[in-house]
Amino acid sequence: MIVILGEDHFGATLDRALDGKKVNARSFVIKRARSIPELQRTLGSQKDCQILYVSSSEMPHLGEAIQLLKGVPVLTIGETPGFARNGGIINLILEDNKVRFEVNVQAAKDAELNISSRLLALARIIQPPEGR
Repeated sequence: MIVILGEDHFGATLDRALDGKKVNARSFVIKRARSIPELQRTLGSQKDCQILYVSSSEMPHLGEAIQLLKGVPVLTIGETPGFARNGGIINLILEDNKVRFEVNVQAAKDAELNISSRLLALARIIQPPEGR
């Protein structure tokens, strides 16, 4: 399941792009949550989310979202300055009219996710601030 937290900039485009697509015989399920309480209800007790996209509108609540997913292997993705530095795993950035990405390796480890060394070779590695 992919969950979009906050404003949904993708609209129906993401639904259309993933319609009928499968990974390991499992269809993509996309859910939307506009706030942390709604995210809690969306996840329920199963927490079967694999990807959480955090919209810029919910950046002030990133810490709460990460805390909610603690102990669950969920890839967090955003596109807001400071996203990876503040605990998100992958931050998409626009640089010289190209999409680049930052990876917070420690956040991935904390989520018990392994990032491919080939992917990391293309990324800008972000270190979390001291004391995190």
